[in-house]
Amino acid sequence: MFFLSIFLFIFIFLAAIINYTNVLVLLMYLELLLLIVNLFVQFITVYTMNSAGILFVTVILCVAACESSIGLALAVSSHKFKANIYL
Repeated sequence: MFFLSIFLFIFIFLAAIINYTNVLVLLMYLELLLLIVNLFVQFITVYTMNSAGILFVTVILCVAACESSIGLALAVSSHKFKANIYL
């Protein structure tokens, strides 16, 4: 499962580099990267039986939620200003 999360991280990172024209798509890629990092940290936590990792996972989820809400607000305001959200 470690290799699956590493493979997904690399795949999503490369997809974000290749397709970076739309702001919303880029924010979705960033959200997926944060969730995959969460998955990897959860695997490490279960493997090492360390309970401090659960706190770290919760912090990452809170950061991901804040990032998505701020990014959506910026995309909406950019759409009002420029009438498109392409980079």
